[in-house]
Amino acid sequence: MRSRVHDEVRDNEGARGQLSASRRSASLPEAPLAGIMLRVTDFVAHYECDLPARADRVWRALTDPVELAAWFWPPTFGTAVTFDGASWRIAAVSPPMAASGTLLASAASDRLVWSWRWDGEDLVTTVTIRLAPAGDGCHLAVDHAGFHDQQASDDHAIGWRDCLARLNTRLAGERH
Repeated sequence: MRSRVHDEVRDNEGARGQLSASRRSASLPEAPLAGIMLRVTDFVAHYECDLPARADRVWRALTDPVELAAWFWPPTFGTAVTFDGASWRIAAVSPPMAASGTLLASAASDRLVWSWRWDGEDLVTTVTIRLAPAGDGCHLAVDHAGFHDQQASDDHAIGWRDCLARLNTRLAGERH
């Protein structure tokens, strides 16, 4: 049973995708979508997109602090990222916000798992990112788990959609 219907969305970068939110698993079309596919199930947000770069390039965009800071939040946020191999932190100057966590697992160029905690909050969630070859690029899937309510899942779904759209735009710009 779905608590909301699927909506076609266009993010700020113009990418098309599907955004849905539900308490129980909701099926999305199996056909490839341009842009980003998102769903939220049992307070676990799931995100997928095909990116115009090979997995090793996307891996670098996810794990190199300078690379991550360049696309994760909008440029006007003044984002800074620190990562020492075990702990990470991403912080914005304006608006003032930050999240941090610990790397829990990593498999060279295809899987990252880390804890996620927003500054000022007690809730610790888990982010799992998987990469797989897809044509000339790669397929990225994100599971962000551990939310206590639907609203938090919904809010993070929108945030991940926007972040992944910025990554897609950055990588597409490198191909020209």
